[in-house]
Amino acid sequence: LAESVVGAIQPSILSAEIERSRRKRPESLAAYDYVLRAFPLTWSLERAQNEEAGTLLDRAIAIEPDYPLALSLLAWCHLQRAGYRWTETPAASREEGLRLAQKGAALSGDDPMVLAVLGAAHSFARDYDVADMHLARARALDPNSAWAWLRSAWLDVYRERPEAAIEKFEHFERLSPRDPMGYMAEIGIGAAHFVAARYDQAVALTQRGLSQQPGTWWGLRLLVTALVHAGRKDEARHACRRLMETYPGLTVARVGDASPFDAGTTERIAASGRSR
Repeated sequence: LAESVVGAIQPSILSAEIERSRRKRPESLAAYDYVLRAFPLTWSLERAQNEEAGTLLDRAIAIEPDYPLALSLLAWCHLQRAGYRWTETPAASREEGLRLAQKGAALSGDDPMVLAVLGAAHSFARDYDVADMHLARARALDPNSAWAWLRSAWLDVYRERPEAAIEKFEHFERLSPRDPMGYMAEIGIGAAHFVAARYDQAVALTQRGLSQQPGTWWGLRLLVTALVHAGRKDEARHACRRLMETYPGLTVARVGDASPFDAGTTERIAASGRSR
């Protein structure tokens, strides 16, 4: 009971703080407010929101250069850009992301939220051992941190540990059943089933997540892949059209470059793109 109460309160408080910050006039914003505004944009995993978050976090760091949460969130922004090829200079973005992550880690102390974000950032850099260290520390410091459990689950997906991932996603959902990022857990469970080659289950869970956030391009990418491997080619073509409307110019090569999965799963994803 205590877990579920604390897990539900944390996202609710943060959402209220974000909404309070949105109502403030630009000239009255402090570093904290810029970070609050950037927080949901950073977690959205969408290009336009990523760019807006980066601008807000740059402003926060200009005010407070040693702000660990701002540094860690901006690190994640840069590593998303590198991983998803949202930049013409991915190597430079990766280098800057890791620099900011290292600075944030040195300053963060034992802040579970900062550690969770650092874990996410290093996951995107494919520094899985470092990501695991930060996320395990975040969970140890705050066992009720829903977001630490969410990002830990995704790390298990990337490392092809589907059963462990599903357990962590389900724990996240129990901790924070009304979380605005709940759709990420549904799609994540779908991804775990894909890793385990349970393709119809992957389709069902991914569709459930997409019903909450229909324009989530990375969820649509997973759906297309799962449908192809499930032998549901007509549905895959329809989903692919939706994906290309959301992410024009996406190619098999870009998908492969952006994949944080191990080689075997990445090859299955690429193969589905070639077979459509």
